[in-house]
Amino acid sequence: MGSSSSVSPLAYIKLVMLGFGSIFGLFLGGRELLVTLSEPEPTRITAAEMPEHYRGQRWLAVRGRVAVEHRALEPSTHRTHAGRDLYYLYVPVVPERWEATQPVSVLATFGPFSHAEAEAWRPPETVVQGTLRTGVLDPVRERFPALHLTDELVVLNAGSTPTSLGGALFFFALMLFGALVAWSIVLPDLRRWWRARSRP
Repeated sequence: MGSSSSVSPLAYIKLVMLGFGSIFGLFLGGRELLVTLSEPEPTRITAAEMPEHYRGQRWLAVRGRVAVEHRALEPSTHRTHAGRDLYYLYVPVVPERWEATQPVSVLATFGPFSHAEAEAWRPPETVVQGTLRTGVLDPVRERFPALHLTDELVVLNAGSTPTSLGGALFFFALMLFGALVAWSIVLPDLRRWWRARSRP
């Protein structure tokens, strides 16, 4: 790729943003690809075994009681759900003889539902299967002020599965291509700028 001297300042800023965004995408894509390759099937574990026997897997099938009496109903904030009055249910998954004074290590999200569907919803009998929710969990914790949620809390998106191998490879390759294109344009100018700045 040649110099970006003919690139406008706004386009240059966009290229830098694309470069950093692609690097972040590479991280996410690499993590998803790793899960796809290393977890061909969900890890089966009981709610009573969490968190002592949990080793960081991202695709789980947790056996336990879905404590529907402690569920929390929250409006969906997804852009694709805007104006559709859809909700998600957040429900603890606990050992069979669990009591409300005991810790909770697993939450599951179900949905999206209409309000009527959420009210009529019945939990799965014994096993909740899904992939882990990533990101900050503080807003989730705030939904359960009366429960003791452990520091090792995991949140399962019930019914979700890892990306297919083909999908994970495609996303990773797309992010790699974007990073290479953006930085091949930006880096030469950055080097020239640094050399000029370093001259006495």
